[in-house]
Amino acid sequence: MQRCINLVDMTSELAALEAFIERASGGASWRAIAEAAGLDPSTLTRQMNRGRVPVQTVVAICRAYGADMLAGFVAAGYVTTDEAVRMASGGALRSATDLELAREILRRVEETSASEVLTEPISAGSVVEGRFGNSPAARRYSLDAAALEPATPHHDEDVAFEEQP
Repeated sequence: MQRCINLVDMTSELAALEAFIERASGGASWRAIAEAAGLDPSTLTRQMNRGRVPVQTVVAICRAYGADMLAGFVAAGYVTTDEAVRMASGGALRSATDLELAREILRRVEETSASEVLTEPISAGSVVEGRFGNSPAARRYSLDAAALEPATPHHDEDVAFEEQP
């Protein structure tokens, strides 16, 4: 990648942004990056030299190379890593299927990183009645938790259960 900036004189954010752009572009020159992003090459060079790269430039480069925009925003110093994680996890949770969520909960329980809410027995007072509909299986969930035995198949269900080791 053609160096337009002396790394010794750069702020750490600008160095991080340059490294991000280099990875995203596969080491393309500033001119090639600008052209791929639909930017004027002299404008991109000037922005990088001055250390003031607007968000629109980062977005254009990320779009041109299919790079992760949140990673670009972190590299440019627009958001912190913690903020990016919160933004990404919120969207991921909303778009995850029920099965994906259930598998993630199971993974956490199995690796013992799940909270006590998922790993400790429930008390009779924490059972919410009437929220699960009126099917036979749903009624079973609304029973007093203290009366429930470990998971046993019920005759009203057509579900095959496997014994866990």
